[in-house]
Amino acid sequence: MHATVVRTDRMESQTVTEQLRQIIRSDKRPPAHIADAAGLNKSILSRFLAGSSLSSDNFDRLAALYDLKLTKRRKGY
Repeated sequence: MHATVVRTDRMESQTVTEQLRQIIRSDKRPPAHIADAAGLNKSILSRFLAGSSLSSDNFDRLAALYDLKLTKRRKGY
């Protein structure tokens, strides 16, 4: 699945973790289906959506599910 993300000023100030949560919450599928598709335990996804952190491996699985890639902003850094 390829995620379409509409950038907003609010999103610019969000962490990558919060952006991932927003993308997951905007998915029409039930969280249990998302967890299965990413190869995660349902409770891990539930805790993440409630505010807990994820291991880097689980973060990578969710990012891969939505075909997400990090890119550097062009602000002189």
